[in-house]
Amino acid sequence: MVAGRVIDTAGAPVAGALVAFEGAVPFPEMPLRTDADGRFRIRLPAAPFTVTAHHRTGRAAPVEIGAAEEDIPPLVLGGGAD
Repeated sequence: MVAGRVIDTAGAPVAGALVAFEGAVPFPEMPLRTDADGRFRIRLPAAPFTVTAHHRTGRAAPVEIGAAEEDIPPLVLGGGAD
């Protein structure tokens, strides 16, 4: 299980952000949205991947995650709405 959180530049949680995963193995293409606390959880294959998030308020820079990691560092939404 992989877990993470999406926050804004002030550190406040971002509810309803869309989280996406990319890697060498297939990842679910279903929409994964953050909860009211900006948190998300998903079961993924044990493989390296890149995760990002976006919301109408901005986009987070992609974060590279190793195959053994389960806790993703907070994804910080910057400026520039989608």
